[in-house]
This record gives sequence, C-alpha cells and structure tokens, in this order.
Amino acid sequence: MAERVDLAAYFERIGYAGAAQPTLQVLSVLHALHPRAIPFENLDPLRGERVLLDLDRIQQKLVTGGRGGYCFEHNTLFAAVLIELGFDVTPMLARVLWMRDGTDVTAKSHMLLHIALPEGPFVADVGFGAITLTAPLRLDAGAVQPTPFEPARLIGQPALQQGYDLEVALGSRWQKVYRFELRPTYRIDHEMANWYTCAHPDSHFIRELIVCRVVGDARAALRNDRLTLHLRDGSDQRRRLASAAELTECLVGTFGIDIDGMDIDALFEKIREP
Repeated sequence: MAERVDLAAYFERIGYAGAAQPTLQVLSVLHALHPRAIPFENLDPLRGERVLLDLDRIQQKLVTGGRGGYCFEHNTLFAAVLIELGFDVTPMLARVLWMRDGTDVTAKSHMLLHIALPEGPFVADVGFGAITLTAPLRLDAGAVQPTPFEPARLIGQPALQQGYDLEVALGSRWQKVYRFELRPTYRIDHEMANWYTCAHPDSHFIRELIVCRVVGDARAALRNDRLTLHLRDGSDQRRRLASAAELTECLVGTFGIDIDGMDIDALFEKIREP
C-alpha cells in the first residue's frame, strides 16, 4: 500500500492514547474505539456522489472531515492503520447474508480483514452497519466469543475451502451476517465491489439512508427516517423523524456527522417513508 496513514490524526479521531504496537491488546482497543468514533453512513452514494477508495481521500473524509463511510472505507482505513503499526493484515471479501436465507448466493460486496498474530489468526471488521463487530474474533470455528455487545461465532463451511459464516446472537437466536473464505483480495477487487455498492441501481445504498454508530451502551441505527437505539439488554427504543430539522439534529447530534454543504431538506424528502 503506497499511501501512508496519519496515525496521530487517527488516534485523535478515535480517542486512543495507548501503545503503538502490533499486539492483540492494541488491536482489541482500536477495534472497540473505532465504531464509537467513526459512524457507518452512506450519504455519498445516496446523494449520487462516488465513493473513492484512495487512502488520502478516506482520511480526509473519515479522519479529519467529520464524516463516516461504509465497509470499504472503514476497513481500508483500519487496514492501513494496522499495517502502519506492524500488524500482518490480509483483506478479504464476504457475501452478505444479513436478514437473508442462509442458502442465498449473494455478491462479494463486503470487506473484512484477516489478522495474523502470535496468539493465532483473527478476523477484524469495523464496518458492518448496525451489527458492526466491536472486538476482533479469533478464527476458531464454532467457539462462542463474547464482544462488548452481541456474542459472535464463526461457523465452518465444509463446502468451501477454508470458508466461514459469521453469526451473532440476537437474544436466543443466531443470525448469519456474512460468509467468507480465507482468500486474499486486492485493491482492484475492492474497487469493483465498491463500484457496484455505490453505483449499481440494485444497490440499496443508493436508495436508502443507513447510518449507524455505537453510542454509550447502545447501537444507534438510522434507516431512512426511522431511528432505533438497540440497547445491550436486548430492548429497543424507536422513533420516527418528523422533519428535516430532526434529521439534522440526528445526523449531527446522535451520529456526529459534519453535514456542511448537504441539502438536508432534499435528503429528508428522499428518505421519508409513507
């Protein structure tokens, strides 16, 4: 990766003041802080703007620009940070199964990271919207692993060579999130998947507003004009935004997004549901 990440700026953005070493402890702390500080959001593709994956642009947007992004932006940035710290990082692509039948064959439209550590291999992912991992997961098939929010597990897929399903526990039910294989991917693979995600007419990212962030003891999730706080105890608090002013307050106050230059009135008219 030719571009360099500004570690000091990133650490300031997420509120990290610890060691800059490639250890499991450092990875775990960064993984917990990132989704609290940098929101998941698709404001650019929803407004017809192209999502760019060069590291300088991602840093200008997510680190110094007060914005968030979606998986390709978040995990490209996180990979660059980890590589700068000396971690052994391999990007991978996954097929999203969230809220789908587990037998569906979907496109490889999600990016995640494989991290090789002395303690063994781990999976990291700071960019999956309302169910973004808040801790790295040990690559240990079948083991239930606690995170600051939902327990998670990786289920081996015998039909695939080194294939796994990520699942999270929602109450007493296990829900599939995505399916991946331990195969390295490259920037051109991410560019092609990103192009589909931000430009193809079938992509829901150009039709619906999706904004998510970990806030205190809750996951905050905005889908169009409906805001939900998913609390750690499993309960939800829901409300519907009634105006562009409420959308502004939500984007700025709840999610910490810099909306300078955005036409929020037009955006609200586009996302408001009957």
